[in-house]
Amino acid sequence: MTANTPTGDPSETWIEQTFDCPGVHNGGLFRISVKAVKRGAGMERFKQELDRRKFRALENDGNIVVFCNTLPVAILASGPGRGNPPPGAASVTGG
Repeated sequence: MTANTPTGDPSETWIEQTFDCPGVHNGGLFRISVKAVKRGAGMERFKQELDRRKFRALENDGNIVVFCNTLPVAILASGPGRGNPPPGAASVTGG
């Protein structure tokens, strides 16, 4: 635990541990489940940390893929998918 993490705050400890992985350190990516995020620190706190680090993330079918750099993300293929996107999700259309 670093000096910046308040002791006794399990959600901050979870954030620190989650973002202490090779993907974060080398500018790669990591995958985590939506359930794990909700149990760990909550979706709002997780999004705040993504914003603070200027990382991008995509959610699909209960999984989140985090891109641990500030480069743009392009969706290379967009099939019809299933169901409706979650509220606030950007829709991708073919062109």
